[in-house]
Amino acid sequence: MSKPWPTLAVLIAPLLNILLCVTAIRTCSRFYQRFLETITIQAKLSHMIGLTAPRLKQTKSSGPVPFPRDKNILPERWLKGRHLKSSADFVKTKMRYGSNRLIRLSFYSLFLFNAAIAIGIIIYFIGVRAGVITIVEAFI
Repeated sequence: MSKPWPTLAVLIAPLLNILLCVTAIRTCSRFYQRFLETITIQAKLSHMIGLTAPRLKQTKSSGPVPFPRDKNILPERWLKGRHLKSSADFVKTKMRYGSNRLIRLSFYSLFLFNAAIAIGIIIYFIGVRAGVITIVEAFI
């Protein structure tokens, strides 16, 4: 009967990858949440100091205004995303979209791939220990 050490040695890689994927999902979600919270703070401050108000038109003394078609100082895209009632609603809604969604899907895919490899290794070594499969038959 073979010792279980080779099985454990082979299982280390997928299990470590699973652990790294879980850590990466949590870390990326936390950083993305902080990023979104920073956006809400900037939105509140820009409103307080008047950056969301319409721009002043060109006068003779001011000279040409850069980007004359823009109505506000801030980009339109920034202003359109501010329709939610609270910053908590904004963060909760945006956590499911954008880069965070792609990152989570990538790491969940890697997680499932490594879990399948680990399960395959376990089934293989159970078959070898039970005598159902020989090591040579498994690779033919």
